[in-house]
Amino acid sequence: MKATLERNGLQALEAYDGLHALEVLGQLRYAIDLVISDITMPRMDGLEMAFTIRTRFPNLPILLITGSPDGAKIKELHGEFPLVKKPFTPKTLLEAVQRILGSES
Repeated sequence: MKATLERNGLQALEAYDGLHALEVLGQLRYAIDLVISDITMPRMDGLEMAFTIRTRFPNLPILLITGSPDGAKIKELHGEFPLVKKPFTPKTLLEAVQRILGSES
């Protein structure tokens, strides 16, 4: 995913799980435009991470990704965050990112 974003002119940071992502966000000295996260991650899942980010950075958009067809975690979203379902193509990912970033302008 990072390579797809970078090949298309975007800069991307990586975190290995939700807690690490929160740590990275807290240490940044510059603003970022978007968080993309899988819902299923160790230690802190993407949904819990997304709601935590929302409280700390209320204007930071978040795109969630899932391979679960209709799991309990997806039902918790209630339309709160945009969602891309696996499997997806690079084009699908880039279109979702553009929709979000375009709507933030």
